[in-house]
Amino acid sequence: MKAFRVEDLPIESQMLTKALDEAQKKVENYFFDIRKQLFEYDEVLNSQRDRVYTERRRALQSDNLQSLLIEYAELTIDDILEVSLCYNYGSLYTLLHHVMQKYNLVMN
Repeated sequence: MKAFRVEDLPIESQMLTKALDEAQKKVENYFFDIRKQLFEYDEVLNSQRDRVYTERRRALQSDNLQSLLIEYAELTIDDILEVSLCYNYGSLYTLLHHVMQKYNLVMN
């Protein structure tokens, strides 16, 4: 460049300008999508954190933890049954049969 003394001249090319503009748009879109996904993830985390702190506060302020624990156990069992019925067994009878076989239970 020094031989031609064009150090201070800008490179002008429509093809190069267009290629750089397209590359910049792609990079900006990529990082925008990353920020958007991070924001959505953060919203989910905040929602879960709020629920945990609400339940924690409820447990700390409760006079009867036994009823609270029974409520949590019932909710957990309901969730387990729902998932088991929907994805694994298809019916309550099939689930009951599986549990009885696994734990060697006999129905009277």
